Amino acid sequence: MGMNAYADSTLSLLSRLLMTDRETVNSGFEALSGAAYDSWTVPKGNGRERQIDAPVPELKRLQSLLLKRLLNFAPISPFAHGFVRGRSIVTNAAVHRETARSMVSLDLKDAYPSVSRDRVVKALQWGVGSFLKHTSPETTRGEREAVFEAVADVCTHRDALPQGAPTSGQLLNMTCCSLDRHCSRLMRGSREEFPGLRYSRYADDLAFTATGELSHEFLERAIGCVLRAGFEVNRRKVKRYTVANADLVICGIRLHDGQLTLPRRVLRKYRALLFQTLAREPEDMSDGARQHVHGAIGFLTMATTVCPPQLEELLQAVLQQHGTWLRPGTVPAHFPFYSSFSQK
Repeated sequence: MGMNAYADSTLSLLSRLLMTDRETVNSGFEALSGAAYDSWTVPKGNGRERQIDAPVPELKRLQSLLLKRLLNFAPISPFAHGFVRGRSIVTNAAVHRETARSMVSLDLKDAYPSVSRDRVVKALQWGVGSFLKHTSPETTRGEREAVFEAVADVCTHRDALPQGAPTSGQLLNMTCCSLDRHCSRLMRGSREEFPGLRYSRYADDLAFTATGELSHEFLERAIGCVLRAGFEVNRRKVKRYTVANADLVICGIRLHDGQLTLPRRVLRKYRALLFQTLAREPEDMSDGARQHVHGAIGFLTMATTVCPPQLEELLQAVLQQHGTWLRPGTVPAHFPFYSSFSQK
């Protein structure tokens, strides 16, 4: 489906809404008539493969404009932490930090492929319909509907959200607003039975935590929320456990004694990396090795509220030995404990 499939007035309106020239819009739609995506697969943790569909430059440019100047104005659930400015896996886990003693976690099955073009159109009608009506009052309902249909074509591939397009994360969040409503109602309605009950979602990962054990019946009610929202649950990834029998880990962040940290196996890898770094002189570190260490320390300090005790002395030694390139100013100031090391 190329540019000729759309009315000239629709493309002109879209160009105006995105505050860009017609050539950019035309190029994006023309890309749809050819090989619009480069596709490949990457291995998943379960041994299967995940397909990645990356848009060609002309289409990606148009998708990026749609995200920045249209989709980002859609209201997003406060329970969503993926693909939202100012939120991350850390803010997602922090929701549960103070009260979590048990957990139910669910994973949406084939989340992106399950969002069809029709679901995208409905999400656009709900998410940006009012925005367009108020910012462009001169447009008719028919004109807005034509724009939604065109945008849905730009943002879907083979009747699904492509993993690799800049718009897919936001559109998934928009589609999941009904899911978050169902889950938040379950949370509010179950707090008397399960004190401290909290809920959050990062992309396709859902987490419920409470101070007491969450029952199997609650798990089934949570699964019901997913089904009512038009999604399926990946049964292989359904988990229900307490701190008595397992670490509580949400999207790779471990909840421990009211603090955020990393799983033990990950901390062991960090310990090995810091040992290796300490064994090398600063001048022997290549740019690639420095970037790797710098990124690792950055993530460690972002994902943990206090420095893990088993890494404290090692990290201090590395910062002292490699301070010529591990400068305090190169690590964001909001990292919780980095500044205390850099000042010692």
